[in-house]
Amino acid sequence: MNMPDGPNHTSRQEVIDHLLESIIHEEMALANLLNAGASKIHAFIGNEYNFPTHPSNQEIITMNKSALHLLRTAVMKDWYLLNKLEEIFAFDERQMSSHSHNLFNNELDENSNGDLNELQETQSNEEGNTLQGDKELSDESTPENLGGQDEPQELSDDRSE
Repeated sequence: MNMPDGPNHTSRQEVIDHLLESIIHEEMALANLLNAGASKIHAFIGNEYNFPTHPSNQEIITMNKSALHLLRTAVMKDWYLLNKLEEIFAFDERQMSSHSHNLFNNELDENSNGDLNELQETQSNEEGNTLQGDKELSDESTPENLGGQDEPQELSDDRSE
């Protein structure tokens, strides 16, 4: 199998496709190993199930153990590939949901930014008007002209019971 030459900018879908292709290649390799094991067993047993090599009981047990080991390994590898496939699908679903979530958030952000800009414009216009009004009042707003007191008044304790 060839290795990539250098940094490669691939899309999310291309990465998922490569991962799925790797599962396909591993499954094909596993199928070839199982076929080779089946051919070995078939040659050992013979076309007419007569054990043409006349193996001993120990050799038959060894062949059975070898076939069992191959099958256990194949099942474990297939389980691993199934988990890999499920992880790829889960990754793709998470990416799609976060992508659609981001699209939704971006749309909300654009709407809220427009509302925020309008609010800021309204506030700055109001502040401008207030500042202008304050400037007009500032000439008359000396303590003497306001008629205010320098000391704060205490509130009376008139409570109705």
